[in-house]
Amino acid sequence: GSGGDCGSSVISGVSCETLSLDEEQKRVVRRDAAVFLSSLLVHMALLPLRKYSVLPLILVALQSLSLCGLLNFVLVYAFDRIDFGQVELVKNMDHAKRLFVEEVRKYSQIISVSVAAVSCSYAVGRGVVLWSADRTCRLLERLWEESPNICGYEAAAMEAWGVRTFNVSSFIALRLGVFVVSLLFLGHLLLPKRNRGKDVNNDADGKSSGGPSPRASKKRGALAFSVSSFLLAAMTASINASTASASSPLSSHTQSQKAIKSILVAGSLNADTFLPIHRFPSSGENLTLLPNRQPLVDVPGGKGCNQAIACAKLSSGNVKAGKVAFLGQFGNDAAAQILRSALVDNDVDISACGHSKLYPSGRGYVMIVPNTGEVSAVVSGGSNLYGWRSWGVVNDDGDGDEQSLTEEQIGDLVSSHSLLLLQCEVPRLVNLRLARAARESNMPVIVDVGGEDRRMEPELLECCDYLVPNETELDRLAKSYQDGVDDRKADDHGMTKQQVQELQAKIGPTIHLPSILKSVATLQANGSSNVLVTLGSRGSLLVKKKPAFGSHCPSILYQPSCTLPSGSTVVDETGAGDCYRAGFAVTLLERCKDSIMDDGGDVDDAILLECMRFASAAGALAVTRQGAVPSIPSREEVEELLIAEAEAGTSATSATLKAVPRGGSDDDDEDADFPFVFGSRINSMKDRLDLVDLSSLPMSTPRDYLRRQATIRGLGCVDFNYPQHFGDHWTPKEAKAALDEVKLVAGAVCLRYPSKFARGAMNHPDEEMRREAIEITKQAAETARILGCNEVVVWSAYDGYDYPFQVNYKEKWDQIVSAFQECCDAYPDIKWSLEFKPTDENTRFFTVPSTGAAMLLVKEVNRPNMGLTLDMGHMLMAGENPGQSIAMVGEKLFGIQLNDGYTRLAAEDGMMFGSIHPSIALEAMYQLHQIDFKGHLYFDTFPQRSDPVKEAEHNIRRVKEFWRAAEEILNGKEAEKIAREHDAIGALELVDGALRRR
Repeated sequence: GSGGDCGSSVISGVSCETLSLDEEQKRVVRRDAAVFLSSLLVHMALLPLRKYSVLPLILVALQSLSLCGLLNFVLVYAFDRIDFGQVELVKNMDHAKRLFVEEVRKYSQIISVSVAAVSCSYAVGRGVVLWSADRTCRLLERLWEESPNICGYEAAAMEAWGVRTFNVSSFIALRLGVFVVSLLFLGHLLLPKRNRGKDVNNDADGKSSGGPSPRASKKRGALAFSVSSFLLAAMTASINASTASASSPLSSHTQSQKAIKSILVAGSLNADTFLPIHRFPSSGENLTLLPNRQPLVDVPGGKGCNQAIACAKLSSGNVKAGKVAFLGQFGNDAAAQILRSALVDNDVDISACGHSKLYPSGRGYVMIVPNTGEVSAVVSGGSNLYGWRSWGVVNDDGDGDEQSLTEEQIGDLVSSHSLLLLQCEVPRLVNLRLARAARESNMPVIVDVGGEDRRMEPELLECCDYLVPNETELDRLAKSYQDGVDDRKADDHGMTKQQVQELQAKIGPTIHLPSILKSVATLQANGSSNVLVTLGSRGSLLVKKKPAFGSHCPSILYQPSCTLPSGSTVVDETGAGDCYRAGFAVTLLERCKDSIMDDGGDVDDAILLECMRFASAAGALAVTRQGAVPSIPSREEVEELLIAEAEAGTSATSATLKAVPRGGSDDDDEDADFPFVFGSRINSMKDRLDLVDLSSLPMSTPRDYLRRQATIRGLGCVDFNYPQHFGDHWTPKEAKAALDEVKLVAGAVCLRYPSKFARGAMNHPDEEMRREAIEITKQAAETARILGCNEVVVWSAYDGYDYPFQVNYKEKWDQIVSAFQECCDAYPDIKWSLEFKPTDENTRFFTVPSTGAAMLLVKEVNRPNMGLTLDMGHMLMAGENPGQSIAMVGEKLFGIQLNDGYTRLAAEDGMMFGSIHPSIALEAMYQLHQIDFKGHLYFDTFPQRSDPVKEAEHNIRRVKEFWRAAEEILNGKEAEKIAREHDAIGALELVDGALRRR
């Protein structure tokens, strides 16, 4: 009709100079309105009558055509409203597309109406044949993405007929079905029939003329024109939709590309209860809530719920309301309605969710320390674990459902989306069936390893495109596979020693890259593809399985953590990881839409770094608020943080494998797999100044010492003393710039309290002095953050006593425990470690004089970021065997300081490593192997009569020799046999043989 004609004139470049309706247009509008209303009423009347199978489809066709005719007029008036009428449109489809999208988008209430009208106008309007099929396909795809309701009447009709999933295939099927019915109906109207009793007219002689009456002919002609127009629209839209579906920009997912980008999140939902407490209880201990604080009850949470809402809030206009769907199981209690409302209120589609009649909702009981944001939780699975009977999950009590969903039904559910996000708080069978369906549709799958502590099936690893564990989950998951993997294969990550060291130096010693690479290689040997490891405040690391083009090693991407907004502090870490994973998924889906991907589906490194950067900002904002769902930021907040960080210049630089080389590189190919970064005592650079040309390299400040230390071959990091190396010398920011200049990184910040604390630092008898010492300790943590490291080592030369009865031992012990708890809670992202010493010229008896006492301290402090730094000389002074002490400390060993000594009374010799006790040095390396130590190696030596540069280089070579010798012992079976039999001679011969071969 003329309505469609006028609508198409806008697109084809014919301007509608006047928008007033003439009499003919008003007549057409009245006709279309009458056809629509009458066909709708008849359709409703026929719904109860099941035997009518063709008429409802015919009526749908009539409703569709008449409604589109009316909506074309709405479109024209919309264009007039937005001052579109006087714009001259050229016959360029890209230009028309751009104008249409930019202008009509401003009026969201008519987008679906406008797009529906335009889709018909292209096919019907004035019989114009669009000159470029390629441009047409791209335009329709873009229009479809801009409005999912482009064919809303098809979706409504399909829903009425019981079709639950609306995707490209069902859209085409419905259009073709209407086309066939319309063709049959058109033939019925136009082809002559032998007996048309009611249609014949009697002439003046009373004889039948055999032709239709003018009135009937007019009606038939109007109806034929309407059906013909709809027929053309059906054919054109079907062909275009098919072509658009087959020409996806994502070459790795061509068969499953959806015109509407969407994310399906499958997982858990919990009603969380938050309990604010001062600290976590010890075993058997009862605590009360903080004064004047009440628990928060039934707060929406659960990894699946968190991630679904986060995806919706972090999405842009391309992936937003209605395009994030959640699949989970609601319980049979009141909490289910709270969880349902939380999802719906955030525009998450829950139509695929189930409702358990037998089990309550999942519950989380979260203990939170408000001043640090630390959390510890106990989770009750409820319907998250036991509500999946229709998926074939048999519960522990044998309760199952033999009539489970078929693979075809699951495939239909999954194929209507563009990305699948899973995690491990639902039964493994559910994840596996969803991942299989996604693989069949060539859909990207992201699996969050967080949730239940369990081994992951190799098939799920193979279906997964991005496996996302944190560091603990990575280690646990890799160990579950180690029995079936050749260690040499797992260690073969394809990188040379120089490449590992270059990247390690770039990201700093706080992340033990070799251990991560070994665990990742184990998972990839079992079928995993890309592994994205989240490291909390230390950032994130992505190891891609497919080698980068032209390289024999995997592409490794590192993204530092995002700086918290100005004035913000860590309030609650709950849900931060979920925000990170949601941010990564959303950005990956959006950015890959516009990217050019190779035949293997490899995503460009720059895009992945952008995904990691956006995800990092989302996670950073989440920790500044309490609760899981309430802490989820909006997309606008994330973008504002990224902009502010870029403008302030505080954004840390992302790293790839091509990191800048660090100072003093070592070219020994035999050390390709050596896992540690070396540091050396910076104050040792003050020794033997006669070897330095002081005219060109003065030696009076820490900056000067740093320049000399940078000449050491094989050195990678520097440990600074606080406040000794700062203050008047330089600021922490200036020290960081100096490190960057010489291509070194900070390893740790070590406390050296000023002499005014001679009566004690954390143990000072005056409370104000104790407070000042604690504040200095916290300032060291701030300095560590600025320098880019996350470790503070506390050694106090003054915390102890000289004579019996001089102090109250229990009081001094409690003071140290309380001080460390305060520091750990104030800086949960910092690893705090105590370096014990048995005696010193400043303090004859230290409050913590041995490894055993130090471990007791760690236990009583009871914080995950509290550990120990062991000094070889201190252990020898205490009469300990360093190997045994290292084994006792285990995973709580945050740092190790290497040296040697003659162990005379109260003497700390600071000799070169392994020079006095080679067998003890060898066993120390062996035990570091055994406990999987992840820190850096620091030389605490005193080369007053030696060249400090050459001494450090000698130490580095010796440590590598001892390390390789320990590896040989570890790889053999002889050490285990000797230990079982307590064979002393065998032990000595083992050491002799290992060292002789070096």
